[in-house]
Amino acid sequence: MNIKFSCKHCGYKMNSDKKNAGKRAECPNCNCIIVIPKNSSDIPVIYEDSFFKSEKLDGLFDSFMDEYGDSVLHQKLKKEKNKIVLQLEIKTDFMRSQLIWLFYETLEDGEEWLSATSIIGEISNTDELAQIMGSANKLTLCPTYSLTVSDNCAARLVHSRRIENIDSKAFYDMTINLAQVADIIEQETFGIDRT
Repeated sequence: MNIKFSCKHCGYKMNSDKKNAGKRAECPNCNCIIVIPKNSSDIPVIYEDSFFKSEKLDGLFDSFMDEYGDSVLHQKLKKEKNKIVLQLEIKTDFMRSQLIWLFYETLEDGEEWLSATSIIGEISNTDELAQIMGSANKLTLCPTYSLTVSDNCAARLVHSRRIENIDSKAFYDMTINLAQVADIIEQETFGIDRT
């Protein structure tokens, strides 16, 4: 028996076998991650394997969404050759949010990595750079967070780990905690929410 439903993000109409109810899937139209409803009205592309192609990472993501799903305002998935990118918009404070990009990558030697990035803002002068550096130094950052500035002057907070070294605490650090730290730096530097 099939369940008929629509993507809550773009309205795309889909259907799925009832046995998939409660599973996470990707909308074939907007690539947002959705949960297949138990009853008709709400339809996606079912992943037979997994989102990340890593059983461990998929399990961590499922547990994360079960516990912190209310803090995730939006999700979007993009697949490339050896890389999967999951964009999460995470609620950080009243009326504020921060975008996090999770990059899952398998290197040529087979080693699997997950990197998380949040853009703090575009730096337009040295005063803003000094403010960002000062804010970052005041915070108790996770030892593996890095503050970088790209060629286009975007300040980013980055956190990378081998998949084998990721547990639920590390996944939290790469998502909720990274978003909160990036948002504090953004708020202290620019005063406004730039997402």
